[in-house]
Amino acid sequence: MIRMIRADIRRILKKVMFYIICLIAYIIMFTIKKEDTAIEQISTMKVAMELLGSGLFPIAVFIFVYGEEFKAGVIHSVIGRGMSRAKIVTAKYLDCLILQLVCTIPLLLIVYIKDAISGLPISPQQNIDIFWSYVFMYLQSAGCLAFGTMALFLTVSVAGGMVTLITFIMVVSDGLKKIQEYIPLRVYDFYYEGLVDKAKADLLVGSAPWQLIPAIAIYIVGVLILTGVLFERKELDL
Repeated sequence: MIRMIRADIRRILKKVMFYIICLIAYIIMFTIKKEDTAIEQISTMKVAMELLGSGLFPIAVFIFVYGEEFKAGVIHSVIGRGMSRAKIVTAKYLDCLILQLVCTIPLLLIVYIKDAISGLPISPQQNIDIFWSYVFMYLQSAGCLAFGTMALFLTVSVAGGMVTLITFIMVVSDGLKKIQEYIPLRVYDFYYEGLVDKAKADLLVGSAPWQLIPAIAIYIVGVLILTGVLFERKELDL
């Protein structure tokens, strides 16, 4: 499985389009207009980091990890050589996490660089808050990628996985928040992003972010295990 992950990462890092997409995102971050106050500057940069990091990059990463593999029938070939489907699911998801990290860490560095050259009085505590915003943005992306991965392997379709990923990025959280406003059910609070948001809020006030335990155990580990089990039972034309 480790060799498969290494081969995937090397393959993707050789693609010119991968670097073009990254460069465009980093240029957007660098060219964001400086704000007048430290609070406004931090807020603007955090929003931009989260939009690119949890919007653009998960979609790009998903395409790079899965697009060519399914189009060229590589997944079928790997299964035919005897690798378990559960390991394939895990390896591909780890590919996504690694590439998401590679793509988004520069966003965090750009935020710090922009803040440093802004001349605004940004405190060490505010820089720590920026770091935690990045960490929880990454965790939110990890959850969406898990759902997208599940849909892809169960439909054996990149399009199915992509539609699911975009739905979870753009629709599900806001939809659950709206539902929770109108009915007495904490549907968002117990959803993955709701748990992550509560963990972040607790961490920033000095409490233990224990909500991350059920969030990761149920919505990432549980989803991947379920995907592996269901994918093992799915009939494929090898």
